[in-house]
Amino acid sequence: MTLIITAATKRYVFQVADTRLTYPDGQLYDDQSVKTTLATCYDAKLAISYTGLAVIGGQSTDLWLCRELTGAKVWERSFPDVVQFLKDRLTGASSHDYNLRKIGLTFVIAGLGINKGARDVALALVTNCRRPIPRRSLLEWVQPKEEFNRYFFDPGDNFTWYLSVHGAVDMNAEISALRRKIGNKLLEARAPEQLTELMNYLVSWIRFQRRSKRVGHLISDDCTVVHIGSDFKGSLFLYSKDKRLERYPHIVSKPIPPDTVSGPA
Repeated sequence: MTLIITAATKRYVFQVADTRLTYPDGQLYDDQSVKTTLATCYDAKLAISYTGLAVIGGQSTDLWLCRELTGAKVWERSFPDVVQFLKDRLTGASSHDYNLRKIGLTFVIAGLGINKGARDVALALVTNCRRPIPRRSLLEWVQPKEEFNRYFFDPGDNFTWYLSVHGAVDMNAEISALRRKIGNKLLEARAPEQLTELMNYLVSWIRFQRRSKRVGHLISDDCTVVHIGSDFKGSLFLYSKDKRLERYPHIVSKPIPPDTVSGPA
């Protein structure tokens, strides 16, 4: 299982994901899997994490995502175009991948606009196993199907902060009691030390879920974190409880021509 928490204001975005993969019966498969990618598209810097099926066409889902984004030259595409592209590619893959239709997959996308006039926050979901609950800003689990859908989230003109939790099971009830407290921390965090405190708090919340009798065995103590700030630079962090995690989130951006890279001759 993956547990993903996304927190955002107009100044920054955090996306935190644990690193555990399990078999459908809950048995441990891998405790050091990176499920988050930092991608630069034409008008936004994005964090993209997945929950659900960990392999597509014989390739790990994270590497499948990187390959698809790179092949599509994502840095030349707009945010809505990238989301639509992922929807179409996943639907195509699902047509000949039984496990995608059986287990399901969700990509959680969050970022900041980087061009003048662009949206402040870029929020979307691409999934074949979630659907919106009428008149509520939540999604419910549904039986996976072949066709993927994409959902854009517009926080509105009065937007101050955004918080979401996604995983193989519904965790909204578990975080609802803390939503206002986390929201206040989001609004207060400005100085670097406050951002670090906020990041620590989000990781601690994920780790706390390991106490749950229902889902605790599905969640790892180890987490990866992507932070996108108002300078639109993406920072990558590892939270490894016993220092064993060595793999950082992936990065997809426009390649630098070899003749422009400085270094020893």
